[in-house]
Amino acid sequence: MLQNKRLESGSFQWPRNTEEVQTLTPQQYRWLMEGLKTEQPKANKAVSGLSVI
Repeated sequence: MLQNKRLESGSFQWPRNTEEVQTLTPQQYRWLMEGLKTEQPKANKAVSGLSVI
């Protein structure tokens, strides 16, 4: 099911110049589309090296 969203108040975080351009991860893209900043300091960080015995 396709869901439409509209920015009621505010704006997308967008680069103001070429130095601010960055490559987004899929998670950062979702945050941007939800009106959030792409830098989320409290977001879960990727974990590596775990194994299940």
